[in-house]
Amino acid sequence: MLNLSVQYVVPFEELKRQTIRSWVLKALKKAHEYFEFESAQINLRFVDALEAQELNKTYRSKDYVPNILTFDYGVDALDVLRADIVICKEVLLREALEQGKTTTQHACHLVIHGVLHACGFDHIDEQMAMQMETLESELVMSFGFPHPYN
Repeated sequence: MLNLSVQYVVPFEELKRQTIRSWVLKALKKAHEYFEFESAQINLRFVDALEAQELNKTYRSKDYVPNILTFDYGVDALDVLRADIVICKEVLLREALEQGKTTTQHACHLVIHGVLHACGFDHIDEQMAMQMETLESELVMSFGFPHPYN
């Protein structure tokens, strides 16, 4: 079961809640093969550069505008995975253009990336980072998009 809240602080007509939900569900299903949880409560928030930078500075002690921030709160006593995922629309649009991707393709990649982080994957361990990148690629391509790292 998924309790998903999608918040549009900035307008983002291209990205529909139902589409985002399908990305999140598929990423959760794949992550469930590696991590134990019964359900998930995820808040996904599309923000402007000012909010993204402020959150990054306040909670990560990094003073720049990130493309995505994942706040993983772990799995609670009821086996509910809880997380907040914040995506900066401005950075997403800029990166998509720079990488020759569509907005939707890059958004799919970032959402999946954030969900996998929320589930417990990280970049710290090299083996886990490679596994995470492989899963991201498989998931993104399962939606008909090209490999996200090519």
